[in-house]
Amino acid sequence: MRLIERIEIRYFRSFGEKIVKITDLKDLNILSGSNDVGKSNVLKVLNLFFNNEINIGEPFDLRKDLSFLQRERSERDLENKKRTRTKDDPYASQRDLFVKVKIYFDRAIPSEKSTTPEKFWVEKTWDKNGFNKQSSNIQTAYIKKNKKEPTQNQAAALQGQLTQFLNSIHFDYVPAVKDRQFIQYLFKKLQTALFERDNTFQKTSQEINFKITGTTKDLFDEFREKTGIDAEFSIPESLIDFFTTINVSTEKGISLYSRGDGIQARFIPAILNEISKEKKNVIWGFEEPENSYEYRNAESLAKDFLNIYSLKKQIFITSHTKEFLSLIKGNEDRVSLHRVYKTAENGSLIDTYQKDKGFDKKAIQQTFWEGFDEKEKTAEQKDILSKIFQDIGFLETDQYLIEDLQNQLRTQRKIVEESGLKIDDRIKVINHLNKRLQDAILSKDSLEKEIEEFRKPILYVEDTYDQIYKIAFLKINGLVFDKTNFEEIFKNAAPFTIRRSEGAGRLTGRMRVANNDGYEDKKIIGLYDFDREGREQIHLLKKESFWDENYYGNKKEGFYRKRNDHNCFFAMLLPIPEELENFASLEWDNFISYIEVENLLPQNFLLENLFASENDYPGGKYLKINDKKKNKIWLSLFDLEPQDFKNFKPLFTSIINLFS
Repeated sequence: MRLIERIEIRYFRSFGEKIVKITDLKDLNILSGSNDVGKSNVLKVLNLFFNNEINIGEPFDLRKDLSFLQRERSERDLENKKRTRTKDDPYASQRDLFVKVKIYFDRAIPSEKSTTPEKFWVEKTWDKNGFNKQSSNIQTAYIKKNKKEPTQNQAAALQGQLTQFLNSIHFDYVPAVKDRQFIQYLFKKLQTALFERDNTFQKTSQEINFKITGTTKDLFDEFREKTGIDAEFSIPESLIDFFTTINVSTEKGISLYSRGDGIQARFIPAILNEISKEKKNVIWGFEEPENSYEYRNAESLAKDFLNIYSLKKQIFITSHTKEFLSLIKGNEDRVSLHRVYKTAENGSLIDTYQKDKGFDKKAIQQTFWEGFDEKEKTAEQKDILSKIFQDIGFLETDQYLIEDLQNQLRTQRKIVEESGLKIDDRIKVINHLNKRLQDAILSKDSLEKEIEEFRKPILYVEDTYDQIYKIAFLKINGLVFDKTNFEEIFKNAAPFTIRRSEGAGRLTGRMRVANNDGYEDKKIIGLYDFDREGREQIHLLKKESFWDENYYGNKKEGFYRKRNDHNCFFAMLLPIPEELENFASLEWDNFISYIEVENLLPQNFLLENLFASENDYPGGKYLKINDKKKNKIWLSLFDLEPQDFKNFKPLFTSIINLFS
């Protein structure tokens, strides 16, 4: 359900003096872009417009919420006025600082009898004192619709209708961090909605009050006698205070708060949907709804947002994932996609995806370089622009590749035509170039998949054969596959990609590289077997100052270390199942570490197929994997049952948790 068709933002946080316009809004509106470019600021500015707060319980504060670009300009103006000793008030520029938001509404009322305009805008301004003023063109819209000026009474009625309309809008903001405190806040809102919906609760509170008053009469008679003051217990009519510590019990009596983040997060849209029942004009601002979701659940959630939640409410979300971004394909009438990017001169800017055209690459390039001459275009700034296009989304990268090929083709055709070659030879060369372009267009789907894999977090494994990880992941997630298609299904299903290092030493070499150039925005885990070599190699990382000396995690979920110079760069040892815990240790005395990734498979499977043999160690026997047969083990995994891969579950759970 679309209620807002356009938003204009000026001077709010990352948005500068240039008015940022978010256009062509639909039922579900997706804001994409790199980290720290201003996506969440769009949702925060909507929360400010409708609820007069930035975050939940956080009022507007000009010192924090004014655009840094505008603040810098104001400070420069102030210094200039001080230097010139102008007679004008030198602090006037500071008093002129403000944040402005304009929203264009489309009520879409299909009634010719109504004189109220369907489309109009409302603009609100905030300054150092908080909310400053509100203006609207509703009277101008009235004149345009009815071809006449409103009477005085009609003008007053229009303003009343505008106030009533704005008050009818319920905007719910969901931050990126959805912790227990936020979920409790949502439950409290849910309880309020339920009480407002049903007066049975009010009758119940009155009955409780009556019983408590009778039971405690002697207590308060004595209190009045001693103090001269009347008093009594009072149960609030809404009973809300009874529910501030509400607990939600799930299957087998387990508290919701003891469940995983993914289970807790799944409650949030359902709660919001229940709260919004019987409310006419509902808007959600939802940051990264896919957080804490594994691939299949994220895909299901995206479909719910499109096919269920957005039918009766307008939704704005920020997202990085293919599951949400790909909703634009075939749903352009109900979904809008917007690319947020940051520039040095104008702060955050937004470009809107257009059907059959994509994003406007030329406009992005032009606005990025506004205010710069050729000499000021440094390599660092060019790299930033390159990353904007590199990260502009898998939907568009193939478009730009084809565009570049077309440009190359035109140039090469000209060279061929001026080369002096015979006509037949020129035709052959041009046909070859045309075929190259056609191949690029036909390979669009496969190119998208390659780009998506490039954008995923990377799991580096020390193994030469990574198929075992892919098959295990697909098995425990219940996916159907065979030898011919498991690689492709894994690529589509897994939220990370796997790259082979072909040796623990080589993996350590990658982990110890001091220069992170090109990996600043990548999430990386290096996974070691929990054997002697893997244990020694992960220990060697302490020689580099940028690796934390401490180990985190535990044996069951996987010990890991982390780099101090990167947000998501880990080295991890295989998690060890309970039946193998005696064969892996971090202790150097009486060193025992014999677990390779193949040891996570059932022991009888390894022994019966001669993939492993029993070897002695001080205190017992362990299964030694046959190195000569490692290249064949994965070929025998397709007929195993999902239960046979149970020991891989902690591994993939830990990997996904670290990446998130």
